[in-house]
Amino acid sequence: MTDNFDTIGNLPTIQGDDGTESKLLADRYKIIRKLGEGGMGLVYLAEDTELSNNKVAIKFIPPQLAGNARAIKNLKKEAQTAMQLSHPNIVRLHDLHTDGHQKFLVMEYIEGKTLDDLLAEKEEGKFTLEELLPIAEQVAAGLDYAHGKKVLHRDLKPSNIMIDKNGTVKLLDFGIAREMKDSYTRVTGNETSGTLPYMSPEQLMGKNPTVAMDIYSFAAVIYECLSSHPPFYRGDIREQIRLRHVDPIRNIPQAINESLLAALSKTNSERPVVAKDLIAGLNGNAVSVEKAVVPSGPVVKENIAGIVEKKKCPSCQKEIQVDWKMCPFCRASLTTEICSNCGKEMQTDWKKCPYCLSNRKEPELSEVGPQNRNNNSECPQKDSVNKKFTKPSARVTPLSYITGKPLDSE
Repeated sequence: MTDNFDTIGNLPTIQGDDGTESKLLADRYKIIRKLGEGGMGLVYLAEDTELSNNKVAIKFIPPQLAGNARAIKNLKKEAQTAMQLSHPNIVRLHDLHTDGHQKFLVMEYIEGKTLDDLLAEKEEGKFTLEELLPIAEQVAAGLDYAHGKKVLHRDLKPSNIMIDKNGTVKLLDFGIAREMKDSYTRVTGNETSGTLPYMSPEQLMGKNPTVAMDIYSFAAVIYECLSSHPPFYRGDIREQIRLRHVDPIRNIPQAINESLLAALSKTNSERPVVAKDLIAGLNGNAVSVEKAVVPSGPVVKENIAGIVEKKKCPSCQKEIQVDWKMCPFCRASLTTEICSNCGKEMQTDWKKCPYCLSNRKEPELSEVGPQNRNNNSECPQKDSVNKKFTKPSARVTPLSYITGKPLDSE
């Protein structure tokens, strides 16, 4: 966390028409009032005296970073990338300025509240699905647009999502906030707070940024909006993000849980490819096989009598629900068959084999069953079918289907 610092105390003043005095930044921006402050600097409302006194938001760079050449170089690179974005659901970044020892960002000013503010106003700290969907749809639109421009957010959370008085959603700090935090950690050796619960396992481990990281963070935000807390928020959060599967949210439809848990998968290839696919899941629309995703954790389903029907996973022997198609503990597929063309394992409801891309055809009865899946073991019906069967070499994932590339070649 940065130390408190005076950003405008030594600025010159100008007198307005009503006689009030205001601080003037860079001989151009008239400071009106403070909007907020956090670990990565102070934010002020200002008027641009060179552009008809248009209101803008000024975000000061912490002095620890403003005086570090490498940090500023990286920040300029992120700012130049972010300035290319122009979308109704993304806050525009106008420029990165310098005024003496001060360095600051000039951004579009949004009169509204953050998603974090709106959650705080809710009595139970959460939204209904009907309240959340219009917000989530706009977040997805902004994310997918930016990702199409090869720009990642890297720090999506409720405080970086604003809703104006007309209900328009705006995403803040594309790439900027995360770059400032990473630079601050590098320069000072201290970590910043407030982002950890929304970080994906691979982001936590310091891997290169990807679209899948933003999808995970988006799902974590939705999870919090529907449950009143992020997927992991107590105890050793880092360890839970890396190793523990997310619990389903109580009292919401199974399909919604499945979509969320898929997007919160520990494996980035099992998450939706684009944000709109997550929204489709929230709307109850099934994602096509080509973009199919699987849940990362258990979803409780009761029978008519209200009793959860369970069985043991044949792979890990843990208790699972009878109608699950994949074990949430060991990730073993529970409904599979052998491709008649390449001999590898595929899900029974897929129309094409994700390895050889051949069309699925109904197998002969003697070619089906676990007795035929051992390496080079002869079929018990060898008199009628004289062939050997090969054990699948790798688990099939939806990404393999999308790319047409076998998982064991990735």
